[in-house]
Amino acid sequence: MNHPPHGKLPVPTSALLGGVVWGALAAGSLAGRIDLGTIELLLLLAPLVIVPLGLELSARLEIFPQSSSLERYARHAQFLGAPLAAASFWLLPGGAAASL
Repeated sequence: MNHPPHGKLPVPTSALLGGVVWGALAAGSLAGRIDLGTIELLLLLAPLVIVPLGLELSARLEIFPQSSSLERYARHAQFLGAPLAAASFWLLPGGAAASL
């Protein structure tokens, strides 16, 4: 079994942070403090947790060449896109939410 190098987490920090945010949103939804349903929570799971895990998996499997521009672009897009996707759920349906 491959173990991560000493001092390196086996899960990327962005996935951990996304998991914490998603867990807080789910807890708030269950407590009735946040108006998010099951579908919205599942949709938020993708940009906050699953995409960072997929990017890390592709790096570990070396799908992209080391430090390729496509991989760097995907990581930057995810870093900016995840908070915008989460923010879009707090806007009324329409153009403003869709633009995020």
